[in-house]
Formats: sequence, structure tokens, C-alpha cells
Amino acid sequence: MKILLVNPSNAFNGYHVPKLLRKMHFLSKHLNFSSGSLFPPLNLALMAAYVPPDMEVEIMDGCIEPIDYTREADLVGITALTGNIVTAYETADRFRARGTAVVMGGNHPTVLPQEALEHSDAVVVGEGDNVFPELLKDFQKGQMKKIYKDTGLPSMEGHPIPRRDLLKADQYLVPFTIQTSRGCPFNCYFCSVTAINGQKFRVRPVPDVINEIQASSTKKMFFVDDIINGQLKHAKELLRAMIPLKIQWGSQATINFGDDPELLRLARESGCRFLFIGLESFVSKDFRKLGGKHIKAERLMASLQNIREAGIAIWGAFIIGLESDTLESVNKTVKMAIEAHLDYAQFSIMTPLPGTQLHDQLDSAGRIYDRNWRNYSYGKLVFHPETMTHAEVEHAFTDCWRTFYKPWNIFKRHSIGSIFRSGGLLRKLLKIYGLRRLIVRQMMMWGTNFGIHHALSYTFKNRPQPKTFSV
Repeated sequence: MKILLVNPSNAFNGYHVPKLLRKMHFLSKHLNFSSGSLFPPLNLALMAAYVPPDMEVEIMDGCIEPIDYTREADLVGITALTGNIVTAYETADRFRARGTAVVMGGNHPTVLPQEALEHSDAVVVGEGDNVFPELLKDFQKGQMKKIYKDTGLPSMEGHPIPRRDLLKADQYLVPFTIQTSRGCPFNCYFCSVTAINGQKFRVRPVPDVINEIQASSTKKMFFVDDIINGQLKHAKELLRAMIPLKIQWGSQATINFGDDPELLRLARESGCRFLFIGLESFVSKDFRKLGGKHIKAERLMASLQNIREAGIAIWGAFIIGLESDTLESVNKTVKMAIEAHLDYAQFSIMTPLPGTQLHDQLDSAGRIYDRNWRNYSYGKLVFHPETMTHAEVEHAFTDCWRTFYKPWNIFKRHSIGSIFRSGGLLRKLLKIYGLRRLIVRQMMMWGTNFGIHHALSYTFKNRPQPKTFSV
């Protein structure tokens, strides 16, 4: 019996870089610029590890190659988010048209299982660690049910090592990803994490994580945890255990990562190179709805400076279209992102994903006007905003990206002069990296920033060309 696991194409997981970067082979030691997608589908690699040895299993990723619909399989498993669910449904329909059984899982099928059943024979609701093996047994017996849902949240102990041998590692910018926790204690009103993984924060035993890292041959990795510092005691224990491994890593974290000197020291010593932080807004009054008490902008800037001084690059994420947003407030956020010398920034339009509090609130108020899931990609407006017009939100979205990644603003954020002006930051970075590695680090920052600047010509080629913000 053969199981085929499919990850449908997802534009959010792709990127473009200039040909010049692809030809600078010495940079490939740091990032795989010749690849075609950001991250591999770790969830499918983990599910593949639950497939019994008497079954054959294969992973096909539409983000790096066209889906081969002629591939023979007894059962096809498809994972999907809301942004690529339409593609997932089309993929499922084509396999089912050939008489192949299809099971779907992932964020979108979890919150809308009846919709997913219109395109599949079964749906896994929530995490599949316990129920996917049960589904496979039922399928062998010809007794597969429509819905598989765990009665609780699976334990993080005793996880098998994901089947990374089924992934084409050379096709990903960051080939090795690993998970150490699930869930989120905040329950932000726009986020679907708690709907899928729950609000209870669960952690893997540190020895299990270390064993998985040591079993790999890589020294560079990304932790896909929603919050690497969600449980401080566990985070510090993990970082201490990672120090002897001499690896380099990145992850997602909350801004209070920069408020704990010991955590910053352990992160630096264990090889932390960058953090993805959901800042959402520097000035919005809605920030308190995003998962905690409102933090003043000065406090945010101080925490970001602490992280920078630890030699850790920062990728800040911001949301446009919050209830109290105006063109002025969005403009101020972009200015402060540049003043904070963020290494990278990501700007998204507020998107009411199914299963979130935001979706329920806007839906009950009749403010959602677009139900085409293709447009739920964080780059299009699908509801009526409160304080901005539709055109203002979309123009602000385009302007934020263009303004932050304008060549002059890249220079301001990454010039040697900016490092000199950052209160002894140059001395600290030299102590952490040494001169040669610091130069390579700066080249990486310049190269990737100009790569994003270059990619914007692809991303926004069909969008209007408004004047950028006055930064």
C-alpha cells in the first residue's frame, strides 16, 4: 500500500532573489539562495514517520515542483492553510477523479471540516499525531470514517523523528526545521494557532530535541515554534543544552525576549542568529488585543535594541488594517521600524481567518464581503475596515513594503555608520562575530534586503504605484 502526502503550492512560501546572489556561491554556506521555497513541510515529514513500515510513503511539495497527478497511490493526504485551500481542493478533486481516496488536514480543514469533506473522503481535525495512525488502520480495513479528531491535545513526548529523508533539502532556503513546543498562551484575536493547537503551551523534553538535532548532519536550523520563549524555564534549559552543539538557529519569539538578560546571553551562546517577532504595530490602540497588555513604543524600542546588542538579527512582523489604524499611524510605524534598525520587516493586511475571534466578530457585524479563500493571503482586504478606506489600506500595504525596502532606507538600517551610532553596538558585534564573520554578516544583510527589494517588482507588478511614505 502506498501513501502520498501532498503540500499544495503556497505563494507565501516562495521568494525571488537577484541572479547575482545566486552566483555568489560563498553565501550558500549561510543561506541556500539557489532554492525555490522557504521552508519544507515539516508537518508532512512528521506524519510520514507515523506510517507503518509495511506501507510505502512519499512526500510531494507543490512549492518546489508541479504536482504529478499520474503518481500511483492508494491514499493521498493533503495539508492546507486558508490561503492555499482552493489549490488544495483542486488537487484533491483531481486525485479523486482518478478513483484515489483523499484525506485532508491542516488549519483550514480543521476549522471547516464539512467544507473540506466536499473535496475529500476524510478529514483530520486538529493535530494528527494520535489519529493519523488510526486512520491508516481503518483505511486498510476499508472502514475509514469521515472525521478523525483527537479527544485531547497530543503529548509532545516520544515524538518520532520526522522523515526528512523524503524531503528535497536542496530546494529550500532553510532546509532543516524542528519543533520544540506547540500552542500559544496569548490567543491573539487575529491568530488561528489556538484554534488548532490550543492555548495550553506544551513542550518537548529537552533530551528529545537534542537527540533530533544530533541525528541530523546540519548546523543551521529554524525552530518552527510559535513562541520559542513561551515557557521560560524550558527555553533556558533547551538553550543551555544547545550550547555545546555549536549550531546556528532562528525562531519566532515575543518581544519580551529582549527583557531577560540571561535568556539573551543563552540565545547568543547557543547560536541564535535571528528572531521573527510579531510587533504588529508600534502605535495602534488595538495592540492590547493582540495578546497581552499594551506596551509603550519606547519599551518596544528598548527591547529591540537589547536583542540587536546580543548580535541577533530581527525580522519584525506588522499588521495593516487594525481597527484604529490611520494612514498617519501606519506611516509612523514604518518610520519607527526603520529607526529601530530592524534587519527585515514583513507587512500583512489584517485577514479574518476562519476559526479566529476576528473572523467571528467581523462576520457577525456583516463586515466580511469576500469569501474567496484565494484572497485570504495577507495581501488583500476582504472586510470593510473601520477607520480607513479600502484604497487606503491597500495603498498603505504597498507603501510599507516599498518604503522599508527602499535602497536609501536599507542603507540607513544597515550602514556601518548606523552600527557606530548604536551605543557601542559595533564593539559588541565584533566581540561576538569577529571582523571576518561580521563582514559576511553585513553582506548577507545587504544581499537579502536588496533581494527583497528586487522581489517586490514581482510581488507588486500589477498593483497601483502610489507615492511612498515620507521616510
